[in-house]
Amino acid sequence: MAIKDKRFSTLGSLGNDGSNFSLTATGSPYVMELTEDPLRIYPTVGRFRLEPGATRVELSGHVDRDPTFETAHWLWWSVYVPKNWTQCDDQLTILQVHEEPDTSPADVVGGPQIHAYIRGDRVKIESNYCTTSQTGSLSAIVSRTIANWPLSDCLGRWTDVVMTAKWSYSGTGYLKFWRNRRRIFDDASGNNAFNNAVARGGNEQPFHKLGLYGISGAASVANEVLHAGVIRGDNSYATFDAFMTACGFSDRTELEPVFGGRFSVGA
Repeated sequence: MAIKDKRFSTLGSLGNDGSNFSLTATGSPYVMELTEDPLRIYPTVGRFRLEPGATRVELSGHVDRDPTFETAHWLWWSVYVPKNWTQCDDQLTILQVHEEPDTSPADVVGGPQIHAYIRGDRVKIESNYCTTSQTGSLSAIVSRTIANWPLSDCLGRWTDVVMTAKWSYSGTGYLKFWRNRRRIFDDASGNNAFNNAVARGGNEQPFHKLGLYGISGAASVANEVLHAGVIRGDNSYATFDAFMTACGFSDRTELEPVFGGRFSVGA
């Protein structure tokens, strides 16, 4: 059973080393540094801050890609939003799962397949996918909000986000999310990815990202988040509890979901 532990406390650094993560930054000033966990849950964590004028400070796993299409895997993130977060209209991305678009012929880039962000007083997770042979226009992309909760639920505390997915554009995929041990999204409808093919210059290995990114433009106010890092699991784990135990969190067992079956939870 394979786990890759990319928590910053495990790496002893932010992992910007070309094999765990690589930094993507746009504009200035920004801050990315190791710091102490204010709640003392993790030995060290990453601090990601945007000042007005900066757009992005993210660590990308494109140098350490996730399993390819039609292969299940798990991802764990943990994010801390400070109590003094300043609400604004900026759409500030905190987590992503991305693919690289085909280049021959070129696809229209329509955003990440998974996009978690803060805007105003809400935190949302969106899923984007396309099942046509080529993403020729934005209208070919299906975009859906799969989770939506109040920002106040996150302030001054760590929020665990766990995902298991089998990415597919041929009808055999699935996608599940948990927030703080409670399942918030469960969909086995089949299509949840973009049709990116190696033969067309694409790459069928998606990759995870974390940090702070003003996807709608440069930050209008200063804000920051803390990240604990990423843990990835392969397809050996049949349940949330099995994956969390392998991560070293045997006390974080699954809670009952709000609804059963296929659902998305909002507030």
